[in-house]
Amino acid sequence: MNYPAMIQALVVRIVERIPEIQLLVERLKNDLKFKMDCGFLVSDSVPSESSFSE
Repeated sequence: MNYPAMIQALVVRIVERIPEIQLLVERLKNDLKFKMDCGFLVSDSVPSESSFSE
């Protein structure tokens, strides 16, 4: 699991005003550029909603 990218995604969630973790996960799954901007590699799987909540 790419923890630095997960932390970056949570910061970007605040900046982008994404109201729910579920919407963040959906955007990470559907927007490759957004996923890479958050620090994930193309080969990284997108963490589940519960992974962000732990």
